[in-house]
Amino acid sequence: MKKLLIFANPFLPSAGIGTKRISKFVKYLPANGWEPIVVAPKIKQADEFDQNQDYTIHRVPLIGPALVYDLARKLFPRKRGTGKVSSANNNSPKQGSPRSKVFNDWLFIPDQYILWGIFAAFKAAKSVNKDEVEACFATGPSFSSLIAGTLYSKFTGKKLYLDFRDPWIGNEFIHHKTKLHYKINAMLEKFVVKQAEKVISVAPALQEQFQNRYPQYAEKFIVINNGYDPDDIPEINSFNTNKEEFTITHTGTFYGEKNPGTFLQALHLLKIENPDLLLKVKFVGGFDDSYKEYVENHNLAEWVEHVGFVPYLESMRHQAESDTLLLIPGPGLGTVTGKFYEYLSMKKPILTIGLKNSNLERLLDYTDSGIVAEAHSPQEIKQVILDLVSRSKSFSFENIEQFRFDLLAEQLIKVIENQKIQERQV
Repeated sequence: MKKLLIFANPFLPSAGIGTKRISKFVKYLPANGWEPIVVAPKIKQADEFDQNQDYTIHRVPLIGPALVYDLARKLFPRKRGTGKVSSANNNSPKQGSPRSKVFNDWLFIPDQYILWGIFAAFKAAKSVNKDEVEACFATGPSFSSLIAGTLYSKFTGKKLYLDFRDPWIGNEFIHHKTKLHYKINAMLEKFVVKQAEKVISVAPALQEQFQNRYPQYAEKFIVINNGYDPDDIPEINSFNTNKEEFTITHTGTFYGEKNPGTFLQALHLLKIENPDLLLKVKFVGGFDDSYKEYVENHNLAEWVEHVGFVPYLESMRHQAESDTLLLIPGPGLGTVTGKFYEYLSMKKPILTIGLKNSNLERLLDYTDSGIVAEAHSPQEIKQVILDLVSRSKSFSFENIEQFRFDLLAEQLIKVIENQKIQERQV
């Protein structure tokens, strides 16, 4: 069986949408004649997880801003006015503290895992017999994983395949501290793209960005969409789908411009005009105190329920028991969150608070699985909710099977084996 060396940070047993795509590729590679060898960060519970897998995982310790700050304080202790030397242990920043953030934002480029990426490349070159490896694959973010794969490819001459789940340059969620930071990130992106045999994007809009930025490498860029795993779909018949109220559910967390602000405003308008509407809105996962305060202050507590964080399978149960699933992808016409495909597998109408003429709207049309309400229009969102509650529109959920991860893994192997794949324009 051929072997594919994979650089992935994050990776299992870490939970979250960032690990889903690569974990599903790893799951389905052996069925396509390839054995995965994974290079991943060393985290809690990793040893127990690794022992239960039927593939090899090489763990590399995480060296982040807090650890570097500790080391710097020990090497160069700061004297206080009393003449005493301060203790590095007492003054070291915790991960996420202001001082740690300064180290991260200013010194760690492209992200806080850059030292991990460098050490991961050396660890793989030293620990993995390169004669047994057919090719290497790296997925990002973190973008330091892509640097790890690129360095390994340069060390060994193995062909490199890059997988971009999100943009690097042009990412609406990444704000570079200075022009110099932007230029360094741009140089690093070009460095990895130039080394790669193929560069995989999860959406055509991202592929188009790359082709416009690197026309000399236009043929390198291809699309393999995100997807869903049929094995993750619960038995819907075992759940309560007979309820008096119409249930809308969001699973996941919010951050930055990816937030439920205008959706909650729409609910407020709806409550004023239709106070007796039998409606339940569940937020499963993170829900900021400011949103809770808005719910209380605008008489929405009867409709809105914050479930909190739950295990993955329980979040799927909440989806299965819903009438409509709420998707808030954040800014950008090209943004296609992996949550969309998870929702798609449930065959429930998807209410997307986003942008018209976006990649997501094209996918919703292609699969006939939901509708986009303009993110900046509470009035339009309110009307779409009413339409969904009245069930005035039905959805056929077509063209869904092709987004199964077992089929997407088959596409990936065809790319690595230099076979042509049928790329979708959505």
